[in-house]
Amino acid sequence: GQIIADEMGAPFINLKKIKIKKEILEIMPEVAARTRGLIVFDRGEEGLKVALSDPSDLEVREFIERKTGEKVIPYFATQKDIEASLRYYRKGLKEEVEALLGESIKDLEGRKEPADISKLPIIKITELILESAYHARVSDVHFEPYQDKTILRYRIDGVLYDVLVLSKFFHDPLIARIKILSSLRTDLHDAAQDGRFSFDTSGGEKVDIRVSVGPVEREEKAVLRLLSE
Repeated sequence: GQIIADEMGAPFINLKKIKIKKEILEIMPEVAARTRGLIVFDRGEEGLKVALSDPSDLEVREFIERKTGEKVIPYFATQKDIEASLRYYRKGLKEEVEALLGESIKDLEGRKEPADISKLPIIKITELILESAYHARVSDVHFEPYQDKTILRYRIDGVLYDVLVLSKFFHDPLIARIKILSSLRTDLHDAAQDGRFSFDTSGGEKVDIRVSVGPVEREEKAVLRLLSE
């Protein structure tokens, strides 16, 4: 049978039966919607209608109200329906990078070193990351090295979210690309460096980016701060 309300009295919404307008959906950035399990699906006179898998989670509701400045009208939706509705966002960063890498991802798996690092599409991946961060209204982008991988994290409203895991082969070329963009020394690896550059988004917006690169456990970490106009 159909669920009418959850224990908090939030009505059930069947997300499969409604078409969500893009401008409504994008009131909440994709990264936050994906990691917090929510979908903004409509706006009424009383506020934003938000589908949540747990409408009793007051912290999430307060987060949305803080982020949007609007009152939240909570609805209950299944986790499966919420995840399916995330497809209404433009293609996610993970999917874009995977599509860009295509066969080269398979070539890298299980290898100690790729045959030709120079053929990795580092410039395009860097552009995709910056474009994605701009659209998600990210304040900081972190490139963090680990023994067998590099993790990309976005900071949104003070919270760091893991958004992409790449093979460790990508780490040094990505850091080198960021250094080149920021006019930093690519041959210096054991000291902190600060720089900045501007990035033109596909929509013609110019974003100023402040860069900090520094050593962490024989690797380098980069933090990019996106400065809004």
